[in-house]
Formats: sequence, C-alpha cells, structure tokens
Amino acid sequence: MIKNKLRHVLLDKDMTQARLIELLEEKRGNFSRTSLVRFMDEEKPTVNLPLLDDICELLNVQPGDILVYEAEER
Repeated sequence: MIKNKLRHVLLDKDMTQARLIELLEEKRGNFSRTSLVRFMDEEKPTVNLPLLDDICELLNVQPGDILVYEAEER
C-alpha cells in the first residue's frame, strides 16, 4: 500500500500545514486547500502530480520522501 508521509516530512522541516498552504498559494495563485487535504489523507490519498511536484520543490524533497510503499499485513 502506498502511504503519504507528508505530515512527517512537515514535522522534520518544522513547518505547519498552514504554512505549506501559504507557500502553495503564493506559488500557484489560485490554490484549493481541499486539494492538499485530499492529498494528505494517509488512508486514501489522492495523487495530484502537479501538486506533488510543487510540494517537492517547496520542501526540497523527492517524491519518494513523501509517498512510500509499505507492504500490507495479511
């Protein structure tokens, strides 16, 4: 299962979700906060590649730092 670790990355960077939203609004102009909330859903993330690209650029990370594969326990 693919897991979204953006919350952990933000903690490591000492950044809040609110600050990331501000940066995304500055970068993109018209930005839907709902897009980030859906993207950050750890159980059912919505993969938005342009958003992932912007987040990686702003946080200076790679997509693999945010989205990771974890085998499901059966």
